[in-house]
Amino acid sequence: MHFTREIQRLVLLFALAFAGIAFSAAYWATIGAETISLREDNPRVIEARSRIQRGAIYDRDGALLVQSIPDETGVVTRRYRFESTYSALGYYSLRYGTDGIEALYDSQLSGADQADDLITFFNEDILHRPRQGKDIQVTLDLEIQQRAATLLDGHKGAIIVMSVPDGEIQALVSLPTYNPNTLDTEWERFVKSEGNPFFNRALQGNYQPGSIIHLELITAALINNFNLTTTYPNATQSVTVDDVTLTCILTPPATELTLSQAFTYGCPAPFASLIEQITLPRLAVTLNTFRNAPRAENTPQTTQNTPPAFTLEDALGQGVITYSPVQMAAITAAIINNGNAPQPYLVIESPATVRPTTPITTPEIARQLQALMRLSVLEGTAQPAAHAGFDIGGQAGIGYAGETSHVWFIGFLRLVGNQGFVVSVVIEDTNNTDLAAEIGGELLALAAAENQTP
Repeated sequence: MHFTREIQRLVLLFALAFAGIAFSAAYWATIGAETISLREDNPRVIEARSRIQRGAIYDRDGALLVQSIPDETGVVTRRYRFESTYSALGYYSLRYGTDGIEALYDSQLSGADQADDLITFFNEDILHRPRQGKDIQVTLDLEIQQRAATLLDGHKGAIIVMSVPDGEIQALVSLPTYNPNTLDTEWERFVKSEGNPFFNRALQGNYQPGSIIHLELITAALINNFNLTTTYPNATQSVTVDDVTLTCILTPPATELTLSQAFTYGCPAPFASLIEQITLPRLAVTLNTFRNAPRAENTPQTTQNTPPAFTLEDALGQGVITYSPVQMAAITAAIINNGNAPQPYLVIESPATVRPTTPITTPEIARQLQALMRLSVLEGTAQPAAHAGFDIGGQAGIGYAGETSHVWFIGFLRLVGNQGFVVSVVIEDTNNTDLAAEIGGELLALAAAENQTP
């Protein structure tokens, strides 16, 4: 009997062991399988990701910008073909993830948005073929993009070139930047690099407008029925706000100026007087309208400071009010688009998406602003932007931040009707407005030449 009981215990022990094994096998084959597949350190998951054939990225004319190249073992390398496009496209890394366009359209590029159907199951789970992503086409024009990157090379800053009225961004440059082809090996160096190359200044940068805000002050004057031909004595004197002294950008021919002339030469004193006449609360209405200008669609953004109450410093462009280069491009686009700012965007979609515009000002005021900006190119701060045979208007300005300064140029090239191109240039650590205006004018002329119908 004793022997029989021992046999029964042994049989029961084996039965329990087999039951545990069966339960464990069933769990890992069903529920647990998904848990394992979600682990970032699962070698099979890492291997599968390394073989994903991400979609290619093409420019507006079909030029190949980014491709996925598999080696003999099937492991894929993401190849970025043009240095000029690095800051516009972002990066993809198996180790560090995605950023920029690569991040925003990751589901399409990686194929993660594919339907979970029988064909996908057969290809990926039965035949173990790598997932195939979809190609995307961006609005960038490679030639304009390359020229913009060359012109800004050696400086910190950003450039946006955009077509009007559709809002297509044909060039987007932010410098300094990084090389996504060497991201895995140079990540630590990039992270510690001076100038924060991972920060996209064109889309996320918030810069004080400085004297570029004169455009908004002129708009406020027109809205409030001020006469732009009224003269202001001592118009060339400096204006001190906080610890910054503002002066004329270009020496005018006289010390008594109208508001139009003050805009042309970038003189702050008449605008300081104008602010007192309009009053800050009334002026805030116009400034808030401009601050609502759209940023780029579906792109990373940073928040803007909203002052509890506008100050003279804010109204003269030296306070907490800031703009990104892409916002400045949208504002400039409104001036040749009947006062309506188009929505900037970077990726061409099919079917085409109808994008709303944002009202900035009236068509009549927009036409008056065009005339002022043309005059600035003819004889004012934006003269280096002039190109014979083109209808170009612009404004150059200086902003101050801490112990340094940055320069702006915003400009348009008008074609037929409300069609044309706009440019927004910001360059850090300089007060050379001629440089920004020269860059802007060259890119506007190139954009017009590139988009001419043969």
